[in-house]
Amino acid sequence: MGYLPITDHGLIGDLHTAGLVGCDGRLVWLPWPHFSAPSLFAAILDDNKGGEWVIAPRDWTRSRQAYSGQTAILVTYFETPTGTAELWDWMSPYDSLAPGHDLCRELRCTSGEIEIHGRFAPRPDYARSLPELQIHADGLRFDAHGLAMHLTSDRPWQISGQEAFLDATLQAGEQIRCVLRG
Repeated sequence: MGYLPITDHGLIGDLHTAGLVGCDGRLVWLPWPHFSAPSLFAAILDDNKGGEWVIAPRDWTRSRQAYSGQTAILVTYFETPTGTAELWDWMSPYDSLAPGHDLCRELRCTSGEIEIHGRFAPRPDYARSLPELQIHADGLRFDAHGLAMHLTSDRPWQISGQEAFLDATLQAGEQIRCVLRG
């Protein structure tokens, strides 16, 4: 897809790790589960094989990013020829008493109708390993860095090779929610 300028990215984090989300809806950098861990997504380093997680309207024409109020919730606003959408990205603050990290992504159609596209292509350890994605009732499962990872979603993903895809149409007021846990 090409590289965006670094200024076209927003930062999300949980005090132990952080990810970069482009204004195109691509999560292009995420070490997991902490800052010094190997990457889970690293498209910012190698767009062809670094791995990414995309959720965005298919034919968006303009986008911009801002944080919601005084929070660390990143909102990417999209305009398309047929409607508008907001992508909300955040990580819950991680506490050592909690069972694990999570990264939440929610794409909301705010007006009209939008065709959305999702691509989930984790490439653990700076793309030195390819996880085997498995479909489960509520999403996808895979292993990375010795951790069992789980992507829950309220819409089904389809696996093709080492990645998964999601295509859907959303009307105003509808959304897609995904949570990555590990």
